[in-house]
Amino acid sequence: PLLVLLIVGVVALSHRPHSTPLTDATLRSAPTQVEATATGTPTPKPRTTALPTLTLTLSCRVHNVVAIVSIHNASKVSVTWVATPPSPFIATPETGSLAPDADATPQVTGKNGKSPAGLVISVRATHGSVTTPFSVTCPGGGGG
Repeated sequence: PLLVLLIVGVVALSHRPHSTPLTDATLRSAPTQVEATATGTPTPKPRTTALPTLTLTLSCRVHNVVAIVSIHNASKVSVTWVATPPSPFIATPETGSLAPDADATPQVTGKNGKSPAGLVISVRATHGSVTTPFSVTCPGGGGG
């Protein structure tokens, strides 16, 4: 029985993978594993904010030599608007601010009684860094 146990032990040792004996040199060159822990305040994820959609509803009616432009802010945010008719026409007022669902009615007139019939008036809406261009064409002539 002791001989069987001795043979089993020799066989078991002979099938073990070979390893290099540990020496001072292998201990010094062995890679070390370091655990690190973070402290402090975690950096928050950047917030993505959707830019607002600016929507103006424009209309124009002409009365003699005056075009009356209706500007309606259909946006969910307030806007600053600028009306720019072609020269020699001017808008009064030329600029303004509108809360959501609010209206403005600048009047456009020309020099020397020139009719604004068929005039294309540009209106620009701005909210923060967002600017959206719009335009409206005034109908041809008429009084009303």
